[in-house]
Amino acid sequence: MQAAQEPSQATGKGARVGDSAMSRARCKGKPEPHTTIATPAGARKISELRVGDWVYSVDHDQVVPVPIAAVKQRPARSHVVPQVLLENGRVLQISAAHPTADGRTFGDLRAGDRLGELRVKSVELVTYEHPFTYDILPASDTGFYFASGALIGSTLAPRAGELVCETRTEVPE
Repeated sequence: MQAAQEPSQATGKGARVGDSAMSRARCKGKPEPHTTIATPAGARKISELRVGDWVYSVDHDQVVPVPIAAVKQRPARSHVVPQVLLENGRVLQISAAHPTADGRTFGDLRAGDRLGELRVKSVELVTYEHPFTYDILPASDTGFYFASGALIGSTLAPRAGELVCETRTEVPE
């Protein structure tokens, strides 16, 4: 696959994450509503995207605009998520079980790791403050999309449906 270059700039507190705390925060989940997604028209909030809207994805080893095949909004109750600070200064709050584009999950990420073409500066567990989580499925052979500048996977892709949900109600200290 060609190196996935971000086609458009996309934008998007708590305790330090320990391995056991992160494993307890796993849940089928999605980005927070203000996470921005790269589209041919510029960055758009994931909460505003609908089926048929166009986003950038990787399809047949190329970064191309594709329509959105599916969208999902789920209630978020007592949800704790990794907050990932990227080297571009943007922040992602995405559930620990959400897939990355390289087969890991957000719960696997640690400072110094790469998320697509970007380096992760820090990872913390934080209480999710929004009433809903969101996800999209681009109509591409990968289902990947660019969130806050990073190429990530989708929980709506067939292989993501096997994730197990667990939640924590408090942020570990």
